Amino acid sequence: MSEKQKTDLELVRNLKEEYEKIGLLEDNAYRFLCDVIVKLEKRKRLTPKQKSWLNSLLEKGIPDIDMGLVAQIERAINLEGMEHRVSPLRDFCYKIKKGWDLSPKQKAFMEGILQEAQKVEESGPYIPSAEDIEKLKLCVLLAKGYSTTYWSTHPGTARSLNTVKNWLESPDENRVDEFSVNKIIGAMGAKLRELQTKPYASPGDVVWCRKAQYPTQTFYVGIVLDNPCVSSRGEIVYSVLCDGKTMEFSSHYLTKRKPRVQVS
Repeated sequence: MSEKQKTDLELVRNLKEEYEKIGLLEDNAYRFLCDVIVKLEKRKRLTPKQKSWLNSLLEKGIPDIDMGLVAQIERAINLEGMEHRVSPLRDFCYKIKKGWDLSPKQKAFMEGILQEAQKVEESGPYIPSAEDIEKLKLCVLLAKGYSTTYWSTHPGTARSLNTVKNWLESPDENRVDEFSVNKIIGAMGAKLRELQTKPYASPGDVVWCRKAQYPTQTFYVGIVLDNPCVSSRGEIVYSVLCDGKTMEFSSHYLTKRKPRVQVS
């Protein structure tokens, strides 16, 4: 092996070690450097394309990165209670190690996750309050009343719902984060208020019930029997004694004011 070949091999080995120091072992460039070392050790020639890429990597070297930030991200990745954030954290870590710039939106998202990790590190894994847990159970029931179009156009809310459902079903095997809890409770806030604090009608109220959708204009006098609940279809309904029968109505089919049309 000539002196030049020895020098080239040494340069490639040094660059490979630099990649290893910052943890870029899964990077294509790192794997390429490993292949180049094998070829040079066997005194095999590189193709023009391989030479060009190698020269480019040697010229650029390792980007000047914030290793303190990398360490902070890697600590968050391995933190108990942050399992739900591992995927985006790994993505951010890789981009920073490569020296890539993050967009303002990506930076804000990363900083929010790191703040979350700091809270988990100080106080332990997040657990919703007993009050929030009851709300989350209602949210899972109410979710059945939303269309597939709604969920397809609200992917963030859908992800939060899935996180919440998995945790409620298997709290020992899954984690739930504060962001997902607040996201789903906020999305269904109006429905939760109707169920818990501001029902359309209360037990004992006299209401007028419409059994069919508009334009049917026949109403029946009824008495509300109980507090609102969630039906199997995910709809908020009221149990009403109407026309001699106990029936369930959503607020869309009830009115507290006596209608001017026919009443049975």
